[in-house]
Amino acid sequence: MGSTQGTTYRATQSTTQETIQRTTAKPEVCFLCMNRYLRQRQSVCTCSHCSRPLCSDCLRDHINDLPKNVAQLSHQLHELEGLLQTKKDMVQQEVSKSNDEIKQCIKTYQNKLVEAQHAIFVGIENAKQEADVIILLKRLFF
Repeated sequence: MGSTQGTTYRATQSTTQETIQRTTAKPEVCFLCMNRYLRQRQSVCTCSHCSRPLCSDCLRDHINDLPKNVAQLSHQLHELEGLLQTKKDMVQQEVSKSNDEIKQCIKTYQNKLVEAQHAIFVGIENAKQEADVIILLKRLFF
């Protein structure tokens, strides 16, 4: 793969299908050398998936690590999906429980309102009967 100053091209690693961008326009320090080995080496390419500049040695390591990283990420994704489903189920249970509690409270208040209405009607009927008795007594004695 040839390159001229200031140009960019792509090469595909067949085993991992990793796309690498080779840049000669602005050389950077290799990300892995600097962070893992505390050394500075000029990068020869940039990984297009993680956008990290890499030297040729670290590029091989990075490509070899990708299947392991993908497997770890896949495992973490499945764990998070399970956790998300668990939390979703918990929320649905709490919503259902809350709805049941609200329905029960409303039913209790409705029953109390019906009882209060009945008491008011009985009170009105008693007051009416008392008034009728008083009116009858007034007619008889006055």
